[in-house]
Amino acid sequence: MAPRVTYAESYTEVFFNPANTLSLIKDLDTDEFPFINAKVGGNLIDFEFSEDSESSWSNWVIGRARGQIGENTISKNQNITMMWETGTSAVALAESIFCDFNQSNCYQAKSLPVVYNISSNIGYNTGGQNLTIQGYGFDSGTIKAVIDGQDCKVTSFSRHEFDCTIQKRNGTSDLTIPHIGQHGLTRDFINKSSSNRNPSWSNMDNEPAERQLAIDLQAEYFYGNRLGSVYKAWFIPPMTGKYRFYMTCDDYCQLKMASCPGSVSPMTTLLNTKRA
Repeated sequence: MAPRVTYAESYTEVFFNPANTLSLIKDLDTDEFPFINAKVGGNLIDFEFSEDSESSWSNWVIGRARGQIGENTISKNQNITMMWETGTSAVALAESIFCDFNQSNCYQAKSLPVVYNISSNIGYNTGGQNLTIQGYGFDSGTIKAVIDGQDCKVTSFSRHEFDCTIQKRNGTSDLTIPHIGQHGLTRDFINKSSSNRNPSWSNMDNEPAERQLAIDLQAEYFYGNRLGSVYKAWFIPPMTGKYRFYMTCDDYCQLKMASCPGSVSPMTTLLNTKRA
């Protein structure tokens, strides 16, 4: 599954090898899939708006189905299951489990809380301002809210929102410097499928794009033509050492990294490849 880190209303893709199952399934209605469902942590993935009667899969070929996550149970590790017309599929654990760099945190999938709206984006260093944060997954009560480096004391919470009071701080926010520590990745999604030209690979930062929150560095595959994605994030090494970065693509890939900590520029190109 990718991305394997999800939140309510996010999209993910399930990868599977049907073997010869498709030859065994007969008399499907036009609106039926050969698989009955796929679940993350026991919660259904909704394929209604991504797959239809024109979707097709083949025996012995790795297939994929794209679907939307619902209001999932918040968990650091969730099992992935898939039910077919012929029974439940086996899970290849060696491929489905992901571990961090020192193998201390392994999981098939995880579901995180998500923030959709904050009642105000302006505050005061005197503290005392109450904020309402709306989203999903806040009913556990184990919420630590930080606003611009200052604690925001949680006063009430429910599944879809929580309230917190900003504490007093010294000084004001410095908006002239980059801030490290935001969760997730920024993704600029470039879609030129309706035009006659590809994105400008040498000038991707200036292409018209839809800005999204990304939680995985894997873009959709076989999703369309003349598409591009620019991912931006802070990379904070968990320990001092040598790191190896891998990238794969079917057209063009470029990996850039700032030459010094905490800097937005200049960027050093570490990888630059283009299909002939």
